[in-house]
Amino acid sequence: MSDDAVTPLPTDPPGPRQPPPAFQIYARDFLERTAHLSLAEQGAVIRLLCHQWIRGPLEDRHVGRLLGCAPEEPLPEAVIEEFFPYNGDGLRADPGLEAYRADLAAYHRKQAESGRRGAEKLWRTRKRR
Repeated sequence: MSDDAVTPLPTDPPGPRQPPPAFQIYARDFLERTAHLSLAEQGAVIRLLCHQWIRGPLEDRHVGRLLGCAPEEPLPEAVIEEFFPYNGDGLRADPGLEAYRADLAAYHRKQAESGRRGAEKLWRTRKRR
């Protein structure tokens, strides 16, 4: 795979090590955040949010291809800058989506730990019988 190749989309069903397949988008928040954009720019935002969710923060060199732009086609640079600033690793990411990802991961860890504790308690109770 060349350096310019984009990571292929995962095709396996979600499992313990697969990321969640979906994220929440609040219609009012999205429409208010993007009201000043053209329809094409709004499409670019939602498309990059989806790619970020699947792949994680995005490399600049892949953004045009992820948007479906031809190499000679200009990118909506102002929109990319506004919605996908560079993170600490030099990659582009919507901060709100990454915060949501972190919150969701923390929730899943908490739920898994609660499940483990519940199962341990159940098995301790059954062993006493």
